[in-house]
Amino acid sequence: MRNLLIFTLISVFFSESNCYSQCGLDSVQDYNGNWYRTVTIGSQCWLKENLRSVHYSDGTLIPHIKNDSEWENLHRYHRAYSFYDNDSALYAKTYGALYTWYAATNSDSSITENLDNVQGVCPDGWHIPSTKEWEKLAAYVSCDLGPYFFDYSSWDNVGQHLKANSSWFDDGNGQDDYGFSAVAGGYRNGIGAYYSMGIQGNWWSSDNRRDVGMSCYWHTFFYNGSSTTLGLSVRCISNTPVTNKLTISIDSIKNIDTFNGADGLISVTAIGGIPPYNYSWSNGDTTSLITDLLAGTYTLTISDLTDEISYSFLLDQPITINENKMSENYDMLIIPNPAQSNIKILINDDLSKSFNLTILDRTGTIVKKLNNRTASELNISIDNFKTGLYIIHIEGENVSYNKKLIIR
Repeated sequence: MRNLLIFTLISVFFSESNCYSQCGLDSVQDYNGNWYRTVTIGSQCWLKENLRSVHYSDGTLIPHIKNDSEWENLHRYHRAYSFYDNDSALYAKTYGALYTWYAATNSDSSITENLDNVQGVCPDGWHIPSTKEWEKLAAYVSCDLGPYFFDYSSWDNVGQHLKANSSWFDDGNGQDDYGFSAVAGGYRNGIGAYYSMGIQGNWWSSDNRRDVGMSCYWHTFFYNGSSTTLGLSVRCISNTPVTNKLTISIDSIKNIDTFNGADGLISVTAIGGIPPYNYSWSNGDTTSLITDLLAGTYTLTISDLTDEISYSFLLDQPITINENKMSENYDMLIIPNPAQSNIKILINDDLSKSFNLTILDRTGTIVKKLNNRTASELNISIDNFKTGLYIIHIEGENVSYNKKLIIR
């Protein structure tokens, strides 16, 4: 039974309060002035250290029971705490205190149902995690790094990712992939003896049913039960889940350097959510960086394990305007310009041959084309055009002419 990581849980409820918005960045202080670091795992915000407070947040002192016989004589409803081997100087900072269940939850003997929103010994804004919240933690690890086998009583291999990379005996240290840093703080049994420092880690939940709990044996996360007079560790969880929605960071966008060039670039990074991430671009690319792009609109869909979001990016290009006539007897006038609904194009020349007229938007996309025209006056509807800058291009034999059109 060496290298045992035990999550002994006794409840199943969610609570709501103020969200700890800086989870993982700031620290939390208890009534006694102890500071605790925090860590975000999935949508949950946990203390990454075992609690060592000896007061409740209202200042009430928790009974400190050092004597083995006094601990043995505790009634199941009694509140009490101690430090491993009664040595707070050696063990308090790293391993925290060991609490009876009624001390951890600050409950009384009238409790017959499962408890909800159990602050217990936790600082304000935090609470004793419920069985469901422990399960959610295990399921997140399994989904993120597994999947690991779950037989409705245990998750194989989840424990190794939550265990700290120190404090465990016999090469039992974990990988601590998420910064949860579960330490092997042992426990105090019902007759007051201390056991399993370096071998076991045990944490209460808020469920008052003694036949329900969770444990990690070796690297496995599973259910277990404990007497309420055992002295176990406490980890607190924030009252409101952390907002960790899937979104993106735009690293770089490069527009096209020349008209009709293909040197555009878009680079993004998915953040938040639950990795792994999948990238799907409207041009068929599947990476976070796409290059050699023409002007135009590119739509990106990013998905993770539970969510999907989409963004659109417009790459622009310079519009080369040559308003100098390439033929001395060829000219064009647009009325009105700027325009809103209809335009009239006047050709100031007696054309001996036909010409083609093309209207392009600023990305170089053709929005209208008229071929084989000979008339010197053209009436064109622009009702369906979006506001912006357009180019009217006339191409005939030995003739090429561009004119800007602004639609408002």
